[in-house]
Amino acid sequence: MSSLEQAIPAIVLPTNWKNIPDLFERVEIIAKDFATRAAIHDIEASFPFENFKILHEAGLLSLTIPQELGGQGLGLAHICRIIEKIAQGDASTALVLTMHYVQHAQASRHRRWPPEIYQRLCRESVEGIALINAARVEPELGTPTRGGIPATTAKKTSTGWELTGHKLYTTGSPLLSYFIVWAKTNEHEPQVGSFLVPRNLPGVQIVETWDHLGMRATGSHDRDVLCSRIHTPQNDVVCQSLGKSLLTDSHSS
Repeated sequence: MSSLEQAIPAIVLPTNWKNIPDLFERVEIIAKDFATRAAIHDIEASFPFENFKILHEAGLLSLTIPQELGGQGLGLAHICRIIEKIAQGDASTALVLTMHYVQHAQASRHRRWPPEIYQRLCRESVEGIALINAARVEPELGTPTRGGIPATTAKKTSTGWELTGHKLYTTGSPLLSYFIVWAKTNEHEPQVGSFLVPRNLPGVQIVETWDHLGMRATGSHDRDVLCSRIHTPQNDVVCQSLGKSLLTDSHSS
């Protein structure tokens, strides 16, 4: 524990906080606890791992996962209220949580992933701390919301795909279990899509470059895969035309 942490007393969560039936009352109590450490994490640029342990114990990491897959299937209005309240305690934690919610909400809505992959991701998030976020922004392109083709490349091999590239601003990177990597194939007519990459694959490297005042604890570091290439299997791949979805599972058992 740092000297700064020792100097700031923490609010102890009430012993019955997990049993509070009202979701928003539970969130408000949690946010007050987060507020006791938010300044510490920002000053020291440390990631609030403990906050996500609490969020998991409170059942708040699976709110946008469908009910039939173990989640709560909450809609936009409820999620916005929860994020607003968490942000009052720790804005960085709220941003990481938002990214996780968004990815699961999109996956639930579009159902483009192979069912066995999607069911596994939902199960892991319900049973433990398995955060997920997209890795899309690149040094040359910037944000893809304005259009463009990624420089990150997916090369077809005899056993699957080989990914090489450099991503920026991947919020939550110290704790993410999966990166949804946006890339183009090296085919004569390239396709663009997303590759599901577990953080423990050889070749995944997190370069800690993030240092933005007030949001240091988001851990939005570079996700750099330039030094060694990531290999993903060719099973569970759905290829579509340029600009649409290309999804791959790279889970290693």
